Order: sequence, then structure tokens, then C-alpha cells
Amino acid sequence: MAQIKKVLITGCSTGIGRSAAQLFAERGWDVYALVRNIETAKDLVKKSITLLCADVTDARAIEDIFRKYAPFDVVVNNAGFGQMGPLEDVSEEELRYQFEVNVFAVHRIIRLALPYMRNKRSGCIVNVGSVVGHLTFPLAGAYCASKHALRSLTDALRIEVKSFGIRVVLIEPGPIQTSFGRTVVEKFAPDRSGAYCVWRKAVLKLIQKHRSQGASPQRVAKVILRCCESKIPFSRIVVTKRGWLMLMLKRQLPDVLWDRIFTTAAKLLSP
Repeated sequence: MAQIKKVLITGCSTGIGRSAAQLFAERGWDVYALVRNIETAKDLVKKSITLLCADVTDARAIEDIFRKYAPFDVVVNNAGFGQMGPLEDVSEEELRYQFEVNVFAVHRIIRLALPYMRNKRSGCIVNVGSVVGHLTFPLAGAYCASKHALRSLTDALRIEVKSFGIRVVLIEPGPIQTSFGRTVVEKFAPDRSGAYCVWRKAVLKLIQKHRSQGASPQRVAKVILRCCESKIPFSRIVVTKRGWLMLMLKRQLPDVLWDRIFTTAAKLLSP
């Protein structure tokens, strides 16, 4: 009888993390789903999913989870959020917290997981990044910078741990229909300077448009599961055609044209 594998997934209250937790459980995995508010995910318990309540930025809580439940065969670093606003208006504290959640918390979990995986000479670490790890949008500099950092961290890790039998995968979704877009709007930095109202209106409209036209979180969850069950997964997977098109466009256009697209879009969308 095949041994049941254990997976730790962060950010399971909604969206991609929640869908992944359900999908892994349906496939017979022993799922440990990390949420910040256990009330938002109580129904997952009915699906034989172990709920763990902690903030990924709480080092002591995360260490306690590993002491109690490790080792895990797979770790899916999915938790994240987007800090929006012109860089002039984003405070140092806001920028630091953006990296605390999207980069430093991921690094912490990886460091806790690796000794167990090295000892077993097997394991898989999946980091959920974004296509904005390759390109940058106005008023999203803080968020895009964190995803650029996560991509670099993942690329280095993949090479460092390969000889230990540990696989590392970066999932890079394009626009997805989750509550992430709503959270992004809520996390807009206050209009401290008052000088970027045109950009603010345009970006808010674009976020709302992408939320309605994005792919389902279940689609991303299926890609994550397929990577974890594959013996030789791809090292990086861009999810959704729109994500691919965005990357291809950025690679082909010189910066002057890329910048002009956003400037023109802002003028059209801001009224």
C-alpha cells in the first residue's frame, strides 16, 4: 500500500490555497492547511483537512507548527498579498510588510522544511509567484518587487537543493478570479501626495476588469497538484494564456513602448 503523503499549504482561507487544499485531500493526501482565521475555513475540516491557525509572519507560531507536524513531503507557499500605491505614497513600514509576507515568510518556511527533506532525500517545495515577477506595473511597484525577489529566491533554491533529491517549482499565475483583487484594493496606500489620482483611477478599473476575466483558482490548484505528483515537474509554470501573452509582450517591446501603453491606458481609464 502506497504511503500517504503530507502537504503543508499556506493561505488556505480563500482562492488558490483553498482550492489546492481541497484538491489534494480528494487525491488522498494528508493535508495541513494554514489559515489566519480559522472561522473562514471550518468547512475544510469535513474534508479531512487539518486546519492550522497562524500568520505566516509569526515566526514562533510557524516554528511550533513544524515541531508538531513535520516532516512534510510537500510545502506549498501560497500565502501572499499585494500592497498597491505609487511608491512615493507607500511608507517604509508598508513596503517592509509586503516583503515580510511575500518573501521573508516564504524563506522562513523553506528553512524549516529543508532539514527534514534533506534527511529523507526527497521532497517538493512549490512557491506561488506571479507573472509580475517578470514585469512591473505602475502603482504595483511594492508587490511586483516582492514577486521579483521570490522568483530569484526560487531559482537559487532549485539549484542548491537538487542534489538532495528535493524539487523546487515556481507557479506564476496570470489574472485569477479570487478575493486577492479585493484585498489589493483594500491595501491601496493612502493618497498622501494627491498627485497620482489619474493613475489611481485607471489602476482600480484595471484590477476590477482582471478580477472578472481571470481564470479560476481551481485551474492553478490543478497545476500545483500535477507538479507535486510528477516525478520530473517543470521548474517554472506560467498559468493562463493571458499570463503568457503579458510575458511575451514585455519581452518583445522596448521599454519606451511598454511605458507608453500604460500612460495611454491611464488617460483613457481615469475619467
